[in-house]
Amino acid sequence: MTGLLDLAAELLLQILEDLGPDFFRQDVGRLAVCKRWHALAWPTFIAELNLSASATSRLAHISKRSTFLTPLRHSAKTARLSLHGDNDPLGSSSCTNPPSPKALESHFQDKVTLDERSARLNAPLQALSSILPPQTTTRLRSLQLKVHGGNIPPSYLPLHPAPILSLVSIASLTSLDLDLAGHVTFWPEQTHNPEVHLCAVLNRMLPQLVTLRCRIGSMCEHLLHPPAGDEGEQGKPLKRMKELIVNASIPSGAHYRYPFGCRRPRVDVKAMKRQMERLALMMSEPRLVRLMCHVVDYDVYQLYAMDIVPRGRFVLMRADDVWDAAGGERMEDPFGGAARGW
Repeated sequence: MTGLLDLAAELLLQILEDLGPDFFRQDVGRLAVCKRWHALAWPTFIAELNLSASATSRLAHISKRSTFLTPLRHSAKTARLSLHGDNDPLGSSSCTNPPSPKALESHFQDKVTLDERSARLNAPLQALSSILPPQTTTRLRSLQLKVHGGNIPPSYLPLHPAPILSLVSIASLTSLDLDLAGHVTFWPEQTHNPEVHLCAVLNRMLPQLVTLRCRIGSMCEHLLHPPAGDEGEQGKPLKRMKELIVNASIPSGAHYRYPFGCRRPRVDVKAMKRQMERLALMMSEPRLVRLMCHVVDYDVYQLYAMDIVPRGRFVLMRADDVWDAAGGERMEDPFGGAARGW
């Protein structure tokens, strides 16, 4: 009988990929069976990166060794980074118990503290963008970024756009999951530069994506412009895209708000809905095209999803439903479907 280690490299690699990265995370000693095993197991282990701020810092330190960095860039298929601005002395954000405006103003007068906090929030993003540069990251398919600012006002603790723009520009990506909500936004002067305008960059990525899930504290109509250029098969420039979800409900203290516009006070949700209807017609086989919003009913904020595909479906959401409401309760159009063409 042929031993496992005597199998051809292609077969052994297939077995290791079937076991998946979690098999080695449970016991990293499983990487060290022998030299030949390690050479095939290591790419499987690093194919899926689940990162926090501290893990990203450690990875950036290890990545200074070129012998580690090259395999990582050629093996990573999924990268997830979750950051939170919840280490606020005033406490984490809460829709039911937010800090008072006076307490926030007093605390955030300390510019040194704010600069340090801004640097801590942005450092992991900068590190990840240096670990996975667009020019040499060849197999990354899925990128998930979750960055919440806690109860910090957007003007105090913005995100720097450069590392995010670098990460979302990786040519091999087919799935983007961006939850950049809470009280975090970009430096306002940078949203007017098309080279560092996230909405414009994401729009250019639409034809190559299968999935786009997006919640950003600031967005504009450029995000959902119909793509220009190649019309694709049968006039379907978004032939690859199966799922498009835009969440336009941003937690803000004791309530929710709509995203700020990049060049105006807030986005036009009606126009966004019309744009998504047009984009749905450009997809070959869409599974879900969804716009998530909120209404106020007797001072109670109600989150819901308007589904363009499946057409005319409204789903009630829970506060922690960022994208999906599995088995969510169906609801009537909160604005009146007849008036809105549903």
